[in-house]
Amino acid sequence: MVVGEYLRHVMEKGKAVVTSSRQLKLYSNSSSKDGSNWIYIMDFDHPAKFETLAMEKEKKEEIIDDLIRYLLHGPPGTGKSTMIAAIANLLSYDVYDLELSAVLSNANLKRLVNKIPCNSILVIEDIDCSSKITNQRERNNQGEEKKEKILETVTLSGLLNCIDGLFSANDGGRLMVFTTNHVEAIDSALLRRGRMDKHIEMPFCGFEAFKVLAKNYLGIEEHELFGRIEGLLKESSVTPADVAENLIARRGEGEDCGDDCLKKLIEVLEKSIQ
Repeated sequence: MVVGEYLRHVMEKGKAVVTSSRQLKLYSNSSSKDGSNWIYIMDFDHPAKFETLAMEKEKKEEIIDDLIRYLLHGPPGTGKSTMIAAIANLLSYDVYDLELSAVLSNANLKRLVNKIPCNSILVIEDIDCSSKITNQRERNNQGEEKKEKILETVTLSGLLNCIDGLFSANDGGRLMVFTTNHVEAIDSALLRRGRMDKHIEMPFCGFEAFKVLAKNYLGIEEHELFGRIEGLLKESSVTPADVAENLIARRGEGEDCGDDCLKKLIEVLEKSIQ
């Protein structure tokens, strides 16, 4: 399968009226009785698009060129969930949000995964928060988990088998995205190529990402304060969400709101590196 060619084909089809007008939907297993059924949650109307993502252009292109299995990792507020929404909107795919803690067994997990149709994204967010599978092999080796206590739960091997089974039969119409705040906590078997083909770090806000946010929220593409902000961003560790919060705060308060927002952001950045 040539993923790049397939993606370009999907994008071309996405311009058709039928695709563009289709209402995307969000499903989850968290509300089902035993976690083994997908329940419709709501229409998926997230506005995120790749054009408006606060991210360097090169990284956007890297993601678009090879969409199939991704691990998005980075601190909270760096845009992992927004990236998933942008992918869904780009491809016009429904989103299946898998809550591992609600799944009672490997058999139920397999049943869930097999029910996911084509033209869908399987999402497992905050995989590092799942005590069921995070570094499970290491804990087993140390004797910290007894085998009899994991007979009725999702195991690491169960999750790996589901991933392998889903994509061995994949016709190109399903994607998988994991997210984590702590990539170092995830078992290496889950991270290897063939399961998670690309590891995308969602970084703190850089200058290129800031310019996207300034255009999105303030309609500003150039400003005399940009140079000062660029220098401060190189020294600070703020997320795109932090920056957006300061740009939104006074938006719409008159002609000088852009200047005021940028000055306020400079104050916040200066405090963050003190």
